[in-house]
Amino acid sequence: NSGIPNKGNQPKRKRKEAFAFAKATAIIMKIITTGVAGTMESSDIMVMIRPNEEKGIEIDIQSDVKATFGDAIEATIREVLADFDVNDAVVAVVDKGALDFVIRARMQCAICRAAEVSYDWGKEDPNA
Repeated sequence: NSGIPNKGNQPKRKRKEAFAFAKATAIIMKIITTGVAGTMESSDIMVMIRPNEEKGIEIDIQSDVKATFGDAIEATIREVLADFDVNDAVVAVVDKGALDFVIRARMQCAICRAAEVSYDWGKEDPNA
């Protein structure tokens, strides 16, 4: 149990509040379904995250630039997983030359979709 009650049936406001509560109280974000974000377009990344019950983090990276940037891509993925307190997940990415901020955004979106919670995207925007 992720500690976020009734995830799928809550109105958006309630899910957003539940997510804020989970972050504030350091409840582990539980991946309960498959979440996908991104495209296969140039300069983007397709991220798929799915549950990996009690088996830790597994990451599969497909990228034409893996030899050069694979370690940096993996480090960014692991950092976002840690930011969201995700401890058990399989992450598969197909990178088409995405920059760090794109990888972060796609990971955040995929994690929220997979945990079936809302995220306050406006808090990332200093102009909001």
